[in-house]
Amino acid sequence: MRKNIRAIFAAVVISLSLGAASHVYAESKLAVVSESKLMKEATAIKAFQELITKFQADFKAMILKHAQEIDKAASKLLAQKDTISKAELNKKVTALTARQKEVSQRDQALAKKIETALLPALTQIKDAIKKAVEKVAKKKGYDIVYQEASMAYFSDKLDITGDVLTELNASLKKVKVDLPKLK
Repeated sequence: MRKNIRAIFAAVVISLSLGAASHVYAESKLAVVSESKLMKEATAIKAFQELITKFQADFKAMILKHAQEIDKAASKLLAQKDTISKAELNKKVTALTARQKEVSQRDQALAKKIETALLPALTQIKDAIKKAVEKVAKKKGYDIVYQEASMAYFSDKLDITGDVLTELNASLKKVKVDLPKLK
């Protein structure tokens, strides 16, 4: 009997909650925005992505150059192994190993600086998108704006991505990023 009362009480609470929630949604003006489309089509974000893509390619090329320099030195050392003393060979192997470790640590430190430099830029993008969504929502009287990615289905008439994109392009002219110099 006690279990039945609890079950009935839980059912009543759930049905009241759902009824209240559906009432709120029925009176709310809803919209949907595609963040992925904004990321692909916003002018400043596209320019930022192109800059980062080029920078990544340059960074990879720099790391490859460093690896090739170490490989070349190792090959040269290998070719000398029979013409130099064992002590001289050990000295050169130790120096090459130290150089390899130094280059690796420098490249890792640079990667960390790059990551640190990107965080404020990504925050700037996120904040600009949020402000553009808020501005369009307030201007058009929307109470709730969902991200498209979280929706299983929605009518195209709820999509305000175009309006948000226009606002975002007007408000975000350039994404600021202070990338370190590559050596």
